[in-house]
Amino acid sequence: MRRLLLGFTISFLIFGCKQDLDNTSWDVDLLAPVITTRLNVGDLLSDSVLTADADGKLRLLIDRPLIDLSFDSILQIPDTTIDKDLIIGIPIPNVQPGAQIPSITETIQYELDGKSIRIAKIRSGLLHVEVANLLSSNVRFDYEISGATLNGQVLALSEWLEPPVAGEPQIRSFDVDLSGYTFDLQGETGAGSNLVVSVYSLTTDPDGPAIDIPGFDVIFQLEYTFSDIILDYGLGYFGQDAVSSENESTTLDGLQNIVSGSLFLDSATVDLQLINGIGMDGIFQLDTLRGSNTRTNNTVVLSHDIIGNQLLMARAQDITGNANGVQKVELNHQLNANNSNVKEFIENLPDQLDFSFNVELNPLGNVSAGNDFFYYESPFEANIRVDIPLRARVDNIVLLDTLDWDLSQGGAVENINHGQLTMIINNGFPTVGEPSLVLLDSNGNYLDTLLFPAEIAAAPIGNDGRVTESIESRVTLTLTEAMSTRLVHARRVIIRMRFRSEPQTQLVQFYADYAIDIKLVGDFNFTVGP
Repeated sequence: MRRLLLGFTISFLIFGCKQDLDNTSWDVDLLAPVITTRLNVGDLLSDSVLTADADGKLRLLIDRPLIDLSFDSILQIPDTTIDKDLIIGIPIPNVQPGAQIPSITETIQYELDGKSIRIAKIRSGLLHVEVANLLSSNVRFDYEISGATLNGQVLALSEWLEPPVAGEPQIRSFDVDLSGYTFDLQGETGAGSNLVVSVYSLTTDPDGPAIDIPGFDVIFQLEYTFSDIILDYGLGYFGQDAVSSENESTTLDGLQNIVSGSLFLDSATVDLQLINGIGMDGIFQLDTLRGSNTRTNNTVVLSHDIIGNQLLMARAQDITGNANGVQKVELNHQLNANNSNVKEFIENLPDQLDFSFNVELNPLGNVSAGNDFFYYESPFEANIRVDIPLRARVDNIVLLDTLDWDLSQGGAVENINHGQLTMIINNGFPTVGEPSLVLLDSNGNYLDTLLFPAEIAAAPIGNDGRVTESIESRVTLTLTEAMSTRLVHARRVIIRMRFRSEPQTQLVQFYADYAIDIKLVGDFNFTVGP
């Protein structure tokens, strides 16, 4: 709990006597709590990754995805536009109302860089159709993609089109959301791949006049475009492919609040988990993994046998025909102080991971006989888990808390003639502390740092290795004239507590109930006025 009390006390004194304020100023002596606050390990390390064992021992557990290789990053379906002008080739006179012009079958062959897809389910995408009737009568346009179905229904359009007006064709357009459609891409023979078969036909108006169809003029224009296609599922042979990436980065939450000082750990582990959720064999290689501390610009390269070596990953198995039933293949490697430099890697306090990797798919070719598969929700993944038991030696690690501060809330404090600040600290940490205050103005600009002249004592540790009780310390700072001036102009204050192990070789186990309570008391002589 945090409280700011002094400003309200001053406001009461000033405005309670408002009738006497006109052009008057006087000195006021005031002793009052200014700020109370509590600091714990959660103020130093992110609460989202801080956890406690059953006995209260704290540890950091940081889970981060490194690689999420969904198949749309391997296979991109290009946007494709087909233009067709329909010319019959021979003139047909006196075509009766309601007559059907013979249907046309159109096949698109997708070129997918050696990949052969037999079945594809669309996660998202759009079919855009534009048509124009150049005959002198209304016609009905019927269009379907015979291999595309949604809930058992074939994708089909049927629309009436008007004839040209003043010689200008009337263009109609239609959009079809392809999300959820399943496409059989094996063509009319059922033995092909990458084939989209469209069928369309025209029927003259049964209530219209008889018309003549010219033989060599365009009687109908059709343009259709498949765009922004992302697949949810695919079956076929996806070729021998290699995906490599250099200079990838991801944030590593948990340690970024440690802005200064050093943390010397008793132990730490990093688990690297590889998960193959796609129906292809693969060879994975993590070329580099670097931990960067962006506050200090220091980088440590992780070293372990896994770095720079190839790992063979067997293909996943499609057991139930849906993503939830995919039997994935996992490889797990633990890096610890005995087989790597992971301790030094974590002691660098990284907040960013930089890495490069390479994945080779189907290294042995088409061993599945065209039965490779993928689901969008079942990618190839690489994840990292950092486990840091908080048993460590600390050196100048800083806990801090930022609070609002305004000694002139009533608008009447002109200056502090003299005074002092006293910190009353109940330290529940088994570490020595050095308190200070950082003053900021209303724009967050630095004003001053007030260093208290004494350290606070470390809480005593019992035979069980835990703090037996918190220990109280009082440190007082006498304000100089310059300090007093800046204190009046401060609008925010950062309470800083710099800790170190004492003796410096001592390893300290941190527990969930460790905390430090701080009360800041001001003893001031103010000049107040209108």
